[in-house]
Amino acid sequence: MAVLRSRRLAVHSQAADGGNELVYTVPGGFRAILRELHICNEGGNAATGIDVFIAPSGASFVVSLWKGDLAAGVIHHESRDLVLESEDLIRCLSPVAGLTVYLSGAEVSIPPGP
Repeated sequence: MAVLRSRRLAVHSQAADGGNELVYTVPGGFRAILRELHICNEGGNAATGIDVFIAPSGASFVVSLWKGDLAAGVIHHESRDLVLESEDLIRCLSPVAGLTVYLSGAEVSIPPGP
């Protein structure tokens, strides 16, 4: 029987300027359904060239979730229904510190095969 965990998937604060940092990893044995993405620029400077992206497990490519710029103090919000596979990564590339990424959705266990 599958287990459903509906919750905040991740809260990640960008620690360093110019960082490509891990935001969330789908746990082994689960799929994740990403429902909401919030990106907050809590720093004192505008952030240009922000890229929040998925690095699918075992793939040599990435899929962009959101690319853009945020003025200081601005929040970007998107609603989605996106299914992520086990061990997929969500990463954030930001030129400034003070950026916070919130992900919410659900995790569903993958039942064993027949």
